[in-house]
Amino acid sequence: MTKAQAKAQKENFYVFLDFDGVLYDIEYLIMNKIKNNEKLFRYAPDSIEALNKLFAQLSTKFNPHLVISSFWRMKFPMTVRLLKDHGFNIVGVPLMKTKISSNPMKRGLEIKDFLKEHDNSDKFIIIDDTSFDYAKHFPKEKIIKTHILNDRLTEGKLETALSLYGLELPSTTMDK
Repeated sequence: MTKAQAKAQKENFYVFLDFDGVLYDIEYLIMNKIKNNEKLFRYAPDSIEALNKLFAQLSTKFNPHLVISSFWRMKFPMTVRLLKDHGFNIVGVPLMKTKISSNPMKRGLEIKDFLKEHDNSDKFIIIDDTSFDYAKHFPKEKIIKTHILNDRLTEGKLETALSLYGLELPSTTMDK
């Protein structure tokens, strides 16, 4: 069986990703500026590494897709370039985005509509620092919550979501 055939036999899995407060937090930006005297915005390397490990684990069982649900989706080509430039392993990962609704506070509904268009898949997780209307549409176990001030995405945050699908990160690298 070829790689393409094996990939075609796996179920699709969707990772809905917000950026602000997920791939960096205010604490990281302040510490990075002080430590490196940098004025440029940068995603936190540990958050990008956690995202890479998430996709590596998901790909052992599923065909994972990155779905940008952040407001960054409005500048999709630039967003994809930034992810790549910051070290996200984009090779082989289908990149998509949710449609923007008339009410930007209804991000849960946007994701629900996306899933309806993609066979009502129940294989997904949402990574966001804001709650929006997620609780109305999805079980809390499928939501990885971060915080814009000092709680960005790390490997430790992935444990519960991965366990829902019978996956786990190697325990030697867990960042709890």
